[in-house]
Amino acid sequence: MTRKNRFSWTTVTILTLGCGGDKLAGTGDTEPDPSADCLDEDGDGFGRGAGCVGSDCDEMDPSRHDGCLADCAACRESCVGLDGCEPFDLENGGQNVEELPGGGVGLGPGTTPQTTLELIWIADTAQGAVSKVDTRSHVELGRYYTGTDHALDQPSRTSVDFDGDVVIANRAFGGQASVTKLLASGCPDRDGDGVVETSTGRADVLFWDPGAGPTDECVAWHTEVGCPDGQWGDRDEEREDGREGAACGVARSLAVQDRNGLDGVREEVVWVGLFNEHKYVELDRTTGAPTGVEVDVAPCSPYGAAIDRDGRLWSACLSSYLASFDTSGPGAGADVIEQPGSNYGITVDEHGHVWTGGQVTRYDPATGEFLSPGAGGQVGEGCADENGQCFEAAVWGSSVAADGNGSVWVGGCGGGVCRVREDGDGLTWTTLPVQNGAYGMAVAFDGMIWGIGMSGNNAAIIDPDTESFEIVLNDCEGGGGRGGEQGPEGDWEGQGGTGCLAFPYTYSDMTGFQLRNASAPRGIITHLFSGCESGPTRWMALGYEASVPPGSGIALEARAADDAQALGSAATIDLGSLQDGQSSIELDGLNGRLLEVRATLSSDTEAGPILFGLTVGWQCEEEFG
Repeated sequence: MTRKNRFSWTTVTILTLGCGGDKLAGTGDTEPDPSADCLDEDGDGFGRGAGCVGSDCDEMDPSRHDGCLADCAACRESCVGLDGCEPFDLENGGQNVEELPGGGVGLGPGTTPQTTLELIWIADTAQGAVSKVDTRSHVELGRYYTGTDHALDQPSRTSVDFDGDVVIANRAFGGQASVTKLLASGCPDRDGDGVVETSTGRADVLFWDPGAGPTDECVAWHTEVGCPDGQWGDRDEEREDGREGAACGVARSLAVQDRNGLDGVREEVVWVGLFNEHKYVELDRTTGAPTGVEVDVAPCSPYGAAIDRDGRLWSACLSSYLASFDTSGPGAGADVIEQPGSNYGITVDEHGHVWTGGQVTRYDPATGEFLSPGAGGQVGEGCADENGQCFEAAVWGSSVAADGNGSVWVGGCGGGVCRVREDGDGLTWTTLPVQNGAYGMAVAFDGMIWGIGMSGNNAAIIDPDTESFEIVLNDCEGGGGRGGEQGPEGDWEGQGGTGCLAFPYTYSDMTGFQLRNASAPRGIITHLFSGCESGPTRWMALGYEASVPPGSGIALEARAADDAQALGSAATIDLGSLQDGQSSIELDGLNGRLLEVRATLSSDTEAGPILFGLTVGWQCEEEFG
């Protein structure tokens, strides 16, 4: 988890310590303004304030300053963010970060969203593929096989990470369950032919060779999980739920997660729930390799997953069981409780409440109370059970999605889509006559609600302000559906209809909104530094100043190349996690005229991290030793 093959950067801005402009360290320093203030404890002219030559990374040593790059005897420097440096440009980037009144950049609402977050990934189950659709234009930008067996892979659950990339679970009934990751952007040219081979739409699904692997270069990895469905695992005892033994496989639950490890290093993982094995397995999200961590959730059969901001994974079980476990200490095992009715889809809202489909239910982990909307939009009366709780359920549905504004949207509900709202101590609900067979629900980052039509092979987009809707992805002659074979022009033989999708049996976090709505805050800042105008550039060092309280973290990554096109597919180097205070990092092996650096800010507590600045130092050919 410490080295990455690809970096998807579309956010903005990084900070740096030290001088503004390009110069040789220790030479060409400008004179400070004597009329301006400078806080300079070691008397070297470097410190904090407009009267200083530049910022000082070590106020106890007059020989160390400029972001601690003075050790680089012949380095040119550049900075951004602090006094005398290039200012932040959050208007053109920045994701979930903001300038703080006291200086520096910390977690916040952010400004411009990533373009990779303007996508929705919809599983085309009958085809064994997934569609990448622009949520603004409603245009399908690509379609990708998710495994070697195509339709037999039966993809369904999707989970979108903070970079906009998607992970897909292949259920593969009767076959080998697997998980596939697709990149939203920045796909590498793996065969080195100068072109990134990837799909451009519905009629352009690239072949997946069972022997040689995928030809689409946006497929990051593919990992088999569990043993084939129908084979026996290593447990043959009779289970509490009456099942004899544990048939393997069937990946029916999925959730991506970013977390801060014990050493402060950011870990990117994905949890896969194996329905027939009653367990979750953890994969490294960068490589797809199993981490070796598994959690038994029996008697729950994982059917859907969501992770709250405390790092607790909640699992629907297609039954009255509701399972959960702490992902930071999974060795403690899972807690399995019973809820009223049977569950189906699952999500966690912005308040930490757990919502499940099936009999639509809200669970409050803080109080242990369940609540369901009752007949006529009111909580039912006179129906208290032995625990004093009341369930006169009138709302049944498949998937659930929280919009961050107090509503939860339910697919497959009342012949359309239901909207459930909190109203005092109760829940109210209304039904929208969305007649496209909306089964899976998703929330886009522009606030629109997507209902994926499993029977219509299309999608409904609902405006939550007016509750009006339009049907999209519905203009493809010979639309897809269950079974059938795709013809050479992308049409579906013998299917009819105009739906563009292929039996989209999908209900999970298709946009990444549920992840951000429920999980711990995370922000990203990036900046592009330019080196030598001509000839080779050798990047030498990076200095930083940061505030990193316990429970928070700042991870730095970088890549370099001679031009923007090459930078897009350049390998990314993990520079590690920043410590509180000021220090420097050696930039080993980063060569090229352009250097792109990304800082990822995260926090599990109210005290978030602050990045005050970075300084980069480089050498041109005339300074090479």
